[in-house]
Amino acid sequence: MTKILIVEDETIIAFGVMISLEEMGFTVIGIARTGPQALELIEQQRPDLVLLDVNLAQERLDGIHTASILRLVYHLPYIFMTGSADEQTQLRIAQTKPLACLHKPFNPSEFIQVIQAHFQHNHNQIQNHA
Repeated sequence: MTKILIVEDETIIAFGVMISLEEMGFTVIGIARTGPQALELIEQQRPDLVLLDVNLAQERLDGIHTASILRLVYHLPYIFMTGSADEQTQLRIAQTKPLACLHKPFNPSEFIQVIQAHFQHNHNQIQNHA
């Protein structure tokens, strides 16, 4: 069972992503609206992947800062979802080394391809080390 956490402060987007993931057979362990909520859910449930909005409601711990914690403390893979295209935001995103960055509004087929590519890559790595 593959567990995914959604970190998104826009309810409509979060539920749309959740429905898409569940239709693909993934388990959504929760929807966090802020960075602190995301970290709490991660402590409790340890997802396999985090889908993370860049601009969260709580500015103190935005999506990019939350991603840095995911990488450095929890060693979790994450994919950004963002509507921000400005150069400074793109540089901050790149510095965190996400698996991918989907730009809102994203194409559903692109979304599915990115998620499936991540899990296929991990499956292949496990097979190669077996």
